[in-house]
Amino acid sequence: MKEFLFEAGRYFPACHASTILPLQNGDVLAAYFAGTAEKASDVGIWLSRRVNGVWQAPQCAAKDAPTAHWNPVLFETDEGIRLCYKVGEEISAWRTHSRLSQDGGHTWSAPQENGDFGPVRTKPLRLSNGDWLAGNSRETQHSWQPFVDISRDDGKSFEALAALPLNRDHHEKSNHFSGLGAIQPALWQSDSGLHAFLRSTEGRIFRSDSADGGKSWSEAEVTPVPNNNSGIDVVCWRDKVFLVCNPVGANWGARYPLRVLVSGDDGRTFQPFAELEGLPDPSLGKQAEFSYPAAVLQGNTLFISYTHCRRQIVVQEITMA
Repeated sequence: MKEFLFEAGRYFPACHASTILPLQNGDVLAAYFAGTAEKASDVGIWLSRRVNGVWQAPQCAAKDAPTAHWNPVLFETDEGIRLCYKVGEEISAWRTHSRLSQDGGHTWSAPQENGDFGPVRTKPLRLSNGDWLAGNSRETQHSWQPFVDISRDDGKSFEALAALPLNRDHHEKSNHFSGLGAIQPALWQSDSGLHAFLRSTEGRIFRSDSADGGKSWSEAEVTPVPNNNSGIDVVCWRDKVFLVCNPVGANWGARYPLRVLVSGDDGRTFQPFAELEGLPDPSLGKQAEFSYPAAVLQGNTLFISYTHCRRQIVVQEITMA
């Protein structure tokens, strides 16, 4: 089932970087940044809600300063729904803001700043002890570096936990980074420990693993999955790992097609599972983009949201067999 959340151009010229959260009462929330264009000073965080199968008109959920807002992340905590997002004109200097809703996302607390810690794009992972781990990364003109941050207060604040090591020095190894590096870790947990897939500048998704609860991580290794240096997400269902990505093996490559891949060996190898978007409509030409998927499971339903040509957000649901 493919749903457009709103009509293109009706509320804002451009939108991107969605996050999705189905609620227990049957509503579905999706947040994204929107405005004139990415990085524009009028860009804020907007929220759409589906009620009884109908998407309501989007509302601005956060506009904390007259500068660009980026990459919202929704997740449900014991206190309520947490919305984290970035604020700043430049990625290298943005700061993490967060708000809390205790009424299902209808109203939000005043923003609080958390330095540059917390989730950079994908949902955080809750551990059995109640701590939250968030994939984070820092981008400068010369280097990209992934991290994992931790929250010990139910997502109110995050602090640095560990860097994910990248091989920048040993050129002879297959996992060498010749480009800027990797960002935006997508985390999951299995019987063998914690794992992260990384968006990279190398034409492939990279992977890092932790056997000590995220305190230390293995040097990132290249996987067989192509990556176009665009966003990815991952979920687990039963004994399988589902990866949503643009399987295009070129740095800054095309952001189509958009597919779901499935692994039965803890994310080592993948097979096709579902195609969300294939080749673009010829009328769209080079402007076609189906990107930045966010994925979450509720029961046996996989919810995926993503950017549709920078003008709309799409949600698709897949019932797992």
